[in-house]
Amino acid sequence: AIMGAASKTKAPTALIFASAMTPVSLLCQGMTNVSPTEGVTLPVSCNFCTVAESGERKSTVDKLFMMSLHEYEREIETRYNDSMQDYETERYIWEEELKALKNVLNKKIKNKQPREEVKELIRDHQEDRPREPSRVQLLSSDITPEALQYQLHKGGGSMVLHSAEGDIILGGKAIQNLGMLNDLWDGSPFTVSRRTSESFTVHDARLTASLMVQDAPLRKYFKRSQEQARGSGFLARFFFCRPQSTIGSRTGPVLENYQEQLAPYHLRLRQLLEMYGQKINNKDHVRRKALTFTPEADMRWMDICEYFEREMAEGGTYCLLKDFASKEGNKVSRQAALFHYFSGAEGDIPESTLMDAQKISQWYLNEALTLLGPVPEEPQFIQDA
Repeated sequence: AIMGAASKTKAPTALIFASAMTPVSLLCQGMTNVSPTEGVTLPVSCNFCTVAESGERKSTVDKLFMMSLHEYEREIETRYNDSMQDYETERYIWEEELKALKNVLNKKIKNKQPREEVKELIRDHQEDRPREPSRVQLLSSDITPEALQYQLHKGGGSMVLHSAEGDIILGGKAIQNLGMLNDLWDGSPFTVSRRTSESFTVHDARLTASLMVQDAPLRKYFKRSQEQARGSGFLARFFFCRPQSTIGSRTGPVLENYQEQLAPYHLRLRQLLEMYGQKINNKDHVRRKALTFTPEADMRWMDICEYFEREMAEGGTYCLLKDFASKEGNKVSRQAALFHYFSGAEGDIPESTLMDAQKISQWYLNEALTLLGPVPEEPQFIQDA
């Protein structure tokens, strides 16, 4: 799919990769967790921030990979509207029946007649109150923290904060609540307390964040919020990159079969969309499949974690990037889980998939490191692989 999109758009490969992985993260996070070693269970959500200037075909690439999600959202919106019409009718009937029962009860009270039977009918009727259908929303760009919290609580518990024009998100309100966004990446519950409306606790919700943004809006955000975003660990939870521009070199033919190369990707997306929809309908969105590593992958993952731990020491390769490096083992395991589950592979996640994820994650880490220091030498555990 990435090769097909690259042939069609000639956009930077890293931009295409992030666009392709965004729907994958959204759907896999709703159905899976990853357990790289015994006693460790993590969400699989991955966040991406790709810096690309105007003219890099961000929107064109985005449409190629997001079209299945947009189609699905239109379908569920139609189903929701139909369900709401049925609900309004059922609610009207229910309310009229309740009025009739109350009238009977009032008459019996007035006439001092036995009323246990009608009271029992009212209790039974209350249990049959029509339930308003849930509005499942997968995609959002401009949303308040309050609306995001409520939608995750009521609408299935898995969303993506996404835009091909990332300044919408960076200038929006949702990104101001960094504590909530960090909790969602970690898979931690959080409680929303309100004085005038329903208070609730959100359990096991998942959020992917993916934005493509030009340099100027990003610098504006950093100037305003970098200290807080960096200090809270929010930025370190992203795969951040600034790929080399392809503007001026986008020549050559387009593969005639580029759509055929994209077709398996969208077929798998639609399969996962149907699976996720069934989970929501069955009120089973909390339970997720745990993806585990093979013993060889488990050992290699421990090597990766130990390497980054050592390199965060004073004088180490990542001593100036501790926030990013400390999450590298976590992020590698998430990417490996996405590759494994989306491919439809069975069994445990093998070492080869883990190393594929590690190489990509290492590239992203070096992209972040270029802002602060030199590119490191290739780790020994990669040379040995």
